[in-house]
Amino acid sequence: MSNKYAVIATILVIFFFASCKNDKSTSQELLNNVELVDDDIANKPDLSSHVVDDIINSIPSPIELTALLKFIGADYSDKMLNPIENVHNYSTNYQKAINLGVYGADLGYINFYNKPQTALRYIRTIKHLAEEQNVGQFFNFKTLSRLAGSSENVDSLIFITTRSFDKMDYYLRTQNRAEVGIQILIGGWIEGLFLATQIVEEYPNKILEDVISSQKYALEDIIRLMQDYKDHPGFVVIIKHLEELTEVYNSSETPTIITEETNDSLENEIATKPVKFSEFVELNSEQLMQLRIKLKDIRDSIINI
Repeated sequence: MSNKYAVIATILVIFFFASCKNDKSTSQELLNNVELVDDDIANKPDLSSHVVDDIINSIPSPIELTALLKFIGADYSDKMLNPIENVHNYSTNYQKAINLGVYGADLGYINFYNKPQTALRYIRTIKHLAEEQNVGQFFNFKTLSRLAGSSENVDSLIFITTRSFDKMDYYLRTQNRAEVGIQILIGGWIEGLFLATQIVEEYPNKILEDVISSQKYALEDIIRLMQDYKDHPGFVVIIKHLEELTEVYNSSETPTIITEETNDSLENEIATKPVKFSEFVELNSEQLMQLRIKLKDIRDSIINI
């Protein structure tokens, strides 16, 4: 993880754990109740390369982005969320997977703002999509629904939901279904960044602006990650969209700030150039506006089928 990401993650981790009402043992006990993949599958070696792992780990999760929105004092608004009624419009595996990521990011946003009844509706929607992708076993919806019914359990709900998505991603990669996991990751990342760019317009904040600007490098990682699937149905369009998003980031004439650089090359055909983990390009207000417009267009093409 880059130094820039590490600073952001540290802020969010401090914020998250400072807000917890239940102790660690309670969360662990609840986690033990989550239906997990059986031991035989869990013990299989991870078939993905260390390069893919590094790239995935470098991409901030929607939880990191949505936690920051509350941290800066932005008010909650369900108007920005993907309406749960849209779930019935998703017919292809690609549409279901990428919107599973979108709804997962929305659920993180909802949870941080402690909206239990709304969370329950989104949990049901996630349940529907997860089961259609044959990964419903990673979500104990009885436990999640019980937690969503009480504002006292918001920290445990966030903890268990995040772990469930992590275990689902691991399972997909070990079962040669990595493309599904990548689609879910893309959907979650786009939704988290969409929420951030929408909110920063109403709540200008330097920390949030810096986080949005730093996503240029997460975006580059995502595009490299997708190159192995560039001919895969569903990826062609989203790759084109994300390349257009890259053009908005690259329009910045602001000098690049480099605090530290590594010359190590990733030993994989999807990432052949040296990786500079601490680069940071600051976007001005015009570029942030263009980014917001482009992200909305991309997001609309994902959720409005």
